[in-house]
Amino acid sequence: MGQFKTQERLIFPRYHQFDAVTKMLADAKANGAGMNYLCEHSAGSGKTSTIAWTAHGLTRLRYDDGEPYFHGVIIVTDRTVLDAQLQEAVS
Repeated sequence: MGQFKTQERLIFPRYHQFDAVTKMLADAKANGAGMNYLCEHSAGSGKTSTIAWTAHGLTRLRYDDGEPYFHGVIIVTDRTVLDAQLQEAVS
């Protein structure tokens, strides 16, 4: 059978993505666990990357003593296509 190759590439956020991620992480650091965030971007604007970067950022937030702010992050979507995209982006 054929061979499968995995290609990795570095993706830089556009301004609106960077702004959204930065603001959500700052709010999460200020308010801690238990908050809900809604990220609305237009079609094709990179919502999947914005959500993935935010999820990774939340898992990296640490208190001064090194203890994590969050031990897990739950992402809720309303579309099965987005579920598959996010699983790939976050993994």
